[in-house]
Amino acid sequence: MALLLSFHLLTYSAGASLSFTQFRVMDDMVRLNTMDAILVKLISPWTYLVFSGLNISYTSHVILVVGLMGWAMIQVDVARSVSAILFFLASLLSGPLIVCSPMTMIGASALVWVRSRHLYSIFFGFWELARYPMVIPSCPSNSC
Repeated sequence: MALLLSFHLLTYSAGASLSFTQFRVMDDMVRLNTMDAILVKLISPWTYLVFSGLNISYTSHVILVVGLMGWAMIQVDVARSVSAILFFLASLLSGPLIVCSPMTMIGASALVWVRSRHLYSIFFGFWELARYPMVIPSCPSNSC
């Protein structure tokens, strides 16, 4: 469980540092017409938004999670083959992108609907659902 929790929190903190703060204010940028200046720049608007507001406050999450993940990798007997290590590294790289993509889509929906900040509550509702595993009731001994 510690390995899964650390992987989940690491992918969230890396993905949110690239997208949450930047795209949460995008509806204000559209409403106040400051988004127009970003759209005419020579660089991609997504790249500009991501790197202009890179959120480094998630660094504490990453430091905590790397320690937890290191401890969990020692405690759990995991396969340590080259293919397993490559798969783990690919998962660590693609996980933040999976988190970043819905946040980007929510922010980009402000270009159509102007107000899109309320959609983050839906995203975080699903995130909380994935964070805590559901309790599986035990089977009574006489009915199994």
